[in-house]
Amino acid sequence: MASAGEVVVVGASGYAGAIAARLLWSHPEFELTAITAREDAGRSLDEIYPHHRVPLVLEEFDIDRLAGADAAIVAYPHGTAAPVVARCSNASCAYSICRRTFACATSRPMSAGMSRIRTPS
Repeated sequence: MASAGEVVVVGASGYAGAIAARLLWSHPEFELTAITAREDAGRSLDEIYPHHRVPLVLEEFDIDRLAGADAAIVAYPHGTAAPVVARCSNASCAYSICRRTFACATSRPMSAGMSRIRTPS
């Protein structure tokens, strides 16, 4: 099956980011291409959260890495996400902001395949 899009999770070492990474990693239509962290860069996500089973290594945030992705999920704490979202917008990358409450805001409509991920009500 063809991939619906390449996705990066920014802030994957936090609670919401780790869950987003797990959902994308196991989703048959998405390709999780990178996960980032501010303090845990260099560690694998499954080392921090073994139960999520995402074997990718957390990277430092790099806007050029986002530019190659179709979408980014920004899972930084409230207020900290704004500069990252601004940079995502300039890189022409669709983005979602996820908080601990799983409230998400998207920058623009995503492709038909991407609309299938929904937040719990």
